[in-house]
Amino acid sequence: MNATQTHSHHWINECDAMQCPDCNGFLETAETGIACLGCHRAFPIRDGLLDMLKPLEGNNKIAADFYNGPLWPRFRFWERFTFLCNGGERRARRQIMQYLPNLSGTRLLEVAVGDGANLSLIPDDCRVYGNDISTVQLSNCRRNHRHRDLRLFLGEAENLPFRDGTFDHVLSVGAFNYFSDPLRSLKEMARVVKPGGLVVVSDEVPNLPNRMIGHWIGLPTCWGTELERCSEEPARTTSRSTPRRSYNSRNERSKPSAMPTNATTAITAMPTPSIVNADRALRWKTFFKMN
Repeated sequence: MNATQTHSHHWINECDAMQCPDCNGFLETAETGIACLGCHRAFPIRDGLLDMLKPLEGNNKIAADFYNGPLWPRFRFWERFTFLCNGGERRARRQIMQYLPNLSGTRLLEVAVGDGANLSLIPDDCRVYGNDISTVQLSNCRRNHRHRDLRLFLGEAENLPFRDGTFDHVLSVGAFNYFSDPLRSLKEMARVVKPGGLVVVSDEVPNLPNRMIGHWIGLPTCWGTELERCSEEPARTTSRSTPRRSYNSRNERSKPSAMPTNATTAITAMPTPSIVNADRALRWKTFFKMN
């Protein structure tokens, strides 16, 4: 059995712990992957990656186009440079991971796992599940960590395909402010963690672009502009033409509903983490100021 067959076999054996992201129905093995017993939607497994994505909309589509396109490798250089200016990437990631207990022998879900930048800080005997909306990122994650027994799938954070209390802990780094519906994503993470488990969410501080060398020497912020190139949907601007993170209007008007109470939620900010409680996390602004 080759590596691809092994990863496909893993997903087939996970059906009991999973549910359909559309109707929450039970899943069963199918000819090319797995399928829902309720709505009969099929989820193919290609090269060991389980594909549970529907056509993307809103911010998730913008983010997927960015990470699947040519702009991400160029931005990654500046991201690493910014980490370097703030003590190094590994140090910053260690500050986030310290909020999780010993992960040895546990089951961990990393939401928006990307290219697997945190995996070197996770014990080999931790069973890691990871989702992303970028095929390129998940392929890079698989290639960068061939030795790891990873269960990777294409899927949105707003609809996690797992039953309640599946994971010991949940981690998400550097993606929360890009989700189409951050509140729903946070509630999903809390739902799939076991009672007493931890949900650790970390993202950039709102003034991160102001910490970059380009800002120091007077260059304009280009991150919002680069995101606009990835989608036909223009980012909204303020009266001062300041690029902002845009969420759909329904999310902006909605009031936070009750969070599941089985999990402890830790929200951290990179590169200087801090803990806030889940109630404060739910009151985060629904757009992200970019400069």
